[in-house]
Amino acid sequence: ERERERESQRERERERERERAREREREREREREREPEREREREKERSQCVERREREREKERSQCVERSNKMSTPEGSTSDRAFQEVITASGQIVQPAQRTVLVVDDSKLERFLLRKWLQADFVVMEAESGPAALNVLAEGTPVDLILMDVSMPGKSGIETLEDMRANPDLPQVPVILMSSSECSNETAASSVIRGSHDYLFKPLIKPLLLRKIETILDAVQGKRQADALREIMEIKEKEINELRSFLRDDTVKIRTPLEQITSSIVKLLENPEVKHAEGAQRELLTILQSIRSAADLYKPAMQPSPEEDPVSSSFVGSELLDKQTKTVDTFPSHVEETSICNLTSWDFNQWDLEESQLLPLLKEMFSSFGLLERFKIEEHKLEQFLMTVRSRYHPNPYHCFRHAFDVTQTCYAILTSMNAAKFLSHVDIFALLIAALGHDIGHPGMNNAYQTTALTEIALEYNDKSVLEQFHCSTLFRILLTPACNILSGLSEEEFGQVRSAIIGCIMHTDPAMHFESKAKLQQRLDMEKPLERENADDRQLVIQTVLMTADISNISKPWPVAREWSSRISKEFFAQGDAEREEGRNVAPYMDRNVSSSAKTSANFIDFMAVPLYDVVVQMLPDMQPVLHNIADNRKRLQEILNHERQKDGKEGEKDGNK
Repeated sequence: ERERERESQRERERERERERAREREREREREREREPEREREREKERSQCVERREREREKERSQCVERSNKMSTPEGSTSDRAFQEVITASGQIVQPAQRTVLVVDDSKLERFLLRKWLQADFVVMEAESGPAALNVLAEGTPVDLILMDVSMPGKSGIETLEDMRANPDLPQVPVILMSSSECSNETAASSVIRGSHDYLFKPLIKPLLLRKIETILDAVQGKRQADALREIMEIKEKEINELRSFLRDDTVKIRTPLEQITSSIVKLLENPEVKHAEGAQRELLTILQSIRSAADLYKPAMQPSPEEDPVSSSFVGSELLDKQTKTVDTFPSHVEETSICNLTSWDFNQWDLEESQLLPLLKEMFSSFGLLERFKIEEHKLEQFLMTVRSRYHPNPYHCFRHAFDVTQTCYAILTSMNAAKFLSHVDIFALLIAALGHDIGHPGMNNAYQTTALTEIALEYNDKSVLEQFHCSTLFRILLTPACNILSGLSEEEFGQVRSAIIGCIMHTDPAMHFESKAKLQQRLDMEKPLERENADDRQLVIQTVLMTADISNISKPWPVAREWSSRISKEFFAQGDAEREEGRNVAPYMDRNVSSSAKTSANFIDFMAVPLYDVVVQMLPDMQPVLHNIADNRKRLQEILNHERQKDGKEGEKDGNK
């Protein structure tokens, strides 16, 4: 009886479980039914955003054309369009303010992403097929360049290109073909023979795409601009000659209102009646001098008064008369195009730039992978996050904001130029860039050993275990979770968990105490017969941890001028810690003792015991990093020359002391 009762109870439990499973299935079904509606809403929002930006761009273009149309075009000159490309209303010779790029792709998402990338510099038009692109050209719509996908249903990109080149009535616009499936060198060469200007493999990288487009447009438009420039110079020369004749005419006087006032006062002073009136003459001279020397003619002059208290005087001077300049942190808007183009280079030299100029470059790294669109990141939040992270780095010689940028840019170079991105998802790349940027945030300039020995607040907070790395993680996420800097708000709950776990794992593995363990684990994984897999979450985490660890110690592998600067900075920070430990009566590690070690000796040991063993393993995973080993070897040779010179110098000084 008891057995039957238990069996009955188990059956009821199984029935309840089946009911719960049916309910979950019904809930998933309802979610699937609602998904098209949500997708339509998202598509509607994207379309509205695109239309709004398109209207703004069209308005700016109309204003530019209207200003250009006001200029007179001489008989027999080139078209108005050529003039618009090389001259503004102010007469300055510039590149075209807004050139038109026609994006031809059957994928709506690809067209949206390319529009997002290009609309800051170009007027972007779209066509979903080859015939639609041909119709745009046949209608006479001005197009400067066509960016066309090869694999489209119906008429392929190459067939569309052939039709365009075979039709003499169509404008011969430069064409860049792109493909994610036809990625052989033979296909690329064939497309160039048929009339394309370049052939790009997907996935595209934003800085490289922009550089390609600019290069092709500059080459195609060079002759037309040169012809227009010659005609403009002739017009300007004629205008200058007319103006010179006008200025030589003594009957014409061009004066500002102030010049007219001062001229009137000078005439009064020359008046015989005023000359004999000493008081009037002195007063007029005073007025004339004050007008000629005044910088702010519309501001009241503050005269000190013995009855006026200092608080009131300070308030009036600073608040009402703006004698004190108030500064507000704003995100830099200008960035050199050459800096963006060089971001993917291992040889990037940030020392040519001001620190504030690094912020737009960091924003470009996030944008180039399409992370802003994919994770719904608002630009102002990303900008505020970057500025806040910068403000939380201390001005240490080495562990400063420039080090954070250097590591982030090196990760970016490994992802792009070294092809590490092929192992990763967008979530992994997003987490890696954030981790690289904040991996040393708030660093006090003293290492883990000092923190635990001195029992600092950080060591007490994190119990002597990777104390700085835990502190960096905590500080970074406190910033990320503030509303103004929360670039993670667009992630789903699952994505947020993945990003947080990945960031913490990456930063914790930058602890030097874990260096050899991490290298051994990487070697063990690479020795397995099974290659790294993008679908394997453990492999992806291993890759991003290795990329950050490699970038964190990469300064010794950079070109010699860059490596020498970082070597000097790390030694300066080490020696400062050694001096502090000596003053506090603590043991000083020999490599931190300025009386024992040197910058060259520290860097040479770092190469021999840490950099070379790790990079030898990393090259097995990323063969494109092989040239980096040559940089390390060259830098080690230079350091050895410095060490030999130091030994000779020490030997001579020792000999002098012995003689004494």
